[in-house]
Amino acid sequence: MRRNVPGIIYLIHFDEPLRRGRGGNDEDCVSHYLGWTEGTLTDGLNSHDLIVRMVEHLEGRGARILNALNERGIGWRPVAAWDANNPPAWLKRPKGCRLRYWPDGEPFRATRFDERRLKKARNAPRFCPCCVELRDKREACVEARAEGKAEAA
Repeated sequence: MRRNVPGIIYLIHFDEPLRRGRGGNDEDCVSHYLGWTEGTLTDGLNSHDLIVRMVEHLEGRGARILNALNERGIGWRPVAAWDANNPPAWLKRPKGCRLRYWPDGEPFRATRFDERRLKKARNAPRFCPCCVELRDKREACVEARAEGKAEAA
């Protein structure tokens, strides 16, 4: 597999975290998988190339981590996908706003190399719409509690 072939980078969210190793603690849990496949996004998460890859994962011909989830009965689902024509929203940022995991001015080509760069950053929860939504709700609850305590004082 060549590193510079454009394709689709996709993010899979696990229904429950998967523990790595034996008896690991909460820090040893994984709840996302970033993957890459050849093809183009023609219809978002319903694109033919992406569906073919998801079927391969379900049939055990994909990533080992997804095989482990399937064996344990833990559900998973694709929640985001990007290609060169549909770059991630977090790449569209104000000039001067730097991202640790993406060099300034670097184009997003959705190659295997780009997928590896994102994996090494270990920021999948930041890219996940499910996790961002939960984080926003938690932050709103914390703010509401803080305001309630301030009013009571």
